[in-house]
Parts: sequence; C-alpha cells; structure tokens
Amino acid sequence: MMTACRKCGSINCLCSSQRRRRLWLGGLSESMSECDVQSIFPSSVAVEIRRHQFSNGQGYAFVTFGNEEIARSEFENFNQRQLPYRHLKCRRCVWTKKVETDNNQNTEKEGRISIITLDCEKDGMPTLLAQLSPLSESEIRRRLETFGNPSSPKQERMAYETGGRVGKKKYLLEKLESLYRMGVAKRNLKYMPGIGKPIRAELVQTLLLELRRNIIWGKQKKKSRKGVDSEYYMVLGKKAQDSPFQIKKQHKQLWNLAMICLKEALGDDNYSCTSLAVTKNFRGSPHLDRMDTTFQFAASFGEADGKLCIEQEGQHEICIISTQNKVVKVDGRFIHWVKDYGAKERFSLIWFCLDSETSTEPVRAVHEDFVI
Repeated sequence: MMTACRKCGSINCLCSSQRRRRLWLGGLSESMSECDVQSIFPSSVAVEIRRHQFSNGQGYAFVTFGNEEIARSEFENFNQRQLPYRHLKCRRCVWTKKVETDNNQNTEKEGRISIITLDCEKDGMPTLLAQLSPLSESEIRRRLETFGNPSSPKQERMAYETGGRVGKKKYLLEKLESLYRMGVAKRNLKYMPGIGKPIRAELVQTLLLELRRNIIWGKQKKKSRKGVDSEYYMVLGKKAQDSPFQIKKQHKQLWNLAMICLKEALGDDNYSCTSLAVTKNFRGSPHLDRMDTTFQFAASFGEADGKLCIEQEGQHEICIISTQNKVVKVDGRFIHWVKDYGAKERFSLIWFCLDSETSTEPVRAVHEDFVI
C-alpha cells in the first residue's frame, strides 16, 4: 500500500518528508520497466520511470519506499547486491550538508536532488557540454558505440531536418553528455603535480618582461583566435602548414628567448618547432589543435597558475597539470583547456610543429616521462 504525504495527501509529492523516502536510480536501459526496478527493490511502494530526450530510450527512476529507514537501508545495501543490470547508479533524493548555526553547532540542512554536476565541471572548469563540443560527429558516434548506446540514424535525421548541421551535432552531444551524467561513461580527474621541467628563475623574469613588452605593442592591433577566450593571442613563425615562416622585428627577441627556454628543457633531444603561440589571460576554451603534426610543449608565466586540463579519452581521464614557470610536454590533438584562475595575470607560450615531415600519431595526451 502506497503512503501519501501527510502535508498535501499526494503520493507524488516532492516535499521534504516525501523525498526522504525516495531513491534515484540512474542508467536504466530502454528495455527496463517498472517491474524490473521493483525486482531490484522489492520493498518499494512506487516506481516512476523517466526517459531522457535524445538518449535512445535510456532514463532514470524515482523509487519510493514506505519510510525513510527503509530507503536508507536499501541505499546502503545497493552496491553489495549481485545485479543482472550493468551501469546502474543509486542516489538518495535528499542530500545533507553541515552548516554552522549561531551557537557554533553543526547541524544538517536538507536540499533537493537536481541535475548532477560532475567533478570535471567544478572549481573553474567549463561545463561538460563545452568540454565535449570540439569532438567531431564521427568521434561522438564512436564513443556512443563504445559505451553501448549507439546513435539513432532516424533521430539524427530528424534533428537535421529541424536544426540543420547544428541541430544534428547538438543531438549527438546531448546524447553523449547524458551517458556521462548517468555514470554509463567515466570522466575522472587525474592531478599530475610532478610533470614538466622547471625554467630558470632568471629566464622566467626575462621572459615575463619581454611578454609584457610584446603585449603592449600588440594592443595596437588586437590579435585573437576564433573560439577561444583570451585577452591576447598571436602566433609567431608559421600560422598554417602552407604559410611562410614569418616573425616581425619587434617579436624576434621574444622568439629567441622562447627557443632558449625550450632548448634548455629539451637538453639533448631535438624538436622541430615551426610556430609559437603567445597568449595573455587564456582561460577555458576547450579545443583541439587539429593542424599540429606532433606533440607540443607549453609553459605559463605570471601570478596565476591556471592549470592545463587535457582529456585522455582512452582512459576516461582528464589530466590536470601545472604549467607555471615550467615546460610540459603534451599533445594538443587531444581536447584541452585552461582552468579559470580569477582576475590574476597569466601569459603562456605554446611551442608546436606544423611540419608534415616530422608527424607522429597522437598516442598520449600527456608525456609523463618529460620530467627532471
């Protein structure tokens, strides 16, 4: 027998007393019904299944129990069960957090379940949808197939008819996003504090002075890269594979200092650097460096340690690296961005190669062996 809310008399009420008796079950496949969910939770009194738009029938369920104690017990025992269904995630519909009252005593404050914010979206990170946006349609389809939820050609066609290429890409992105949010696909954070080679303190100061000098000149004619959030962006050397190598007179000193910095970091190794990207206050902006023919090197200078984040898709990881006053070796052909760092000043140098003769396959997002 289903129990109605004492306050309003409704079984589907979402007031505090009702939420305590509910669990959220995510990752439901298209074939799963209310009976299947009730077989997982035999003590449940009500099951409500909701399907995600653009998810090929996948969805989640709200499962209601007779009282809060049963709901809590079912939640605590969920992960210990041997279930025939894969990728199911269970959460309580009431979260609690400790708050400090006037008498300095810790109490619990209730809240209501909402759209799940993943760890990869917190602390200055772009939204999940923004992180996935640089992916091509073919790559999105490949991931969907890998995660066991391939795209529907019929729904792609319908999305194209209503919104064109933008509408079709949006359908694919939202479908992939829903799989990450439901826990079908993982997106873990991997902090890598020991990566890179430090730059000499004297060279750091010299580079920082030269960067500020070049940026002042550059403001006479603002340069930028489409689709990125930066106060200043310019490329020295080759700007494209078929363009000539060119450095203006006022930027030669900066180029020379940057090459000294890279050479000291490389030691006996060689690298065919054809281009140098110079930025001021670059932040966010998930993107792919599609024109690169091999890995690249990066360093940042200034007060802010806006960390470089790069997706290592094969391991479902986002690597987080500090580039402040050191050179790191990464591959820009993987999706990457910079964590927000507030109002502080940050410059960056990116050494990259557009020479097809020295091309390599994009295998590793971060070269962990590039250390002291």
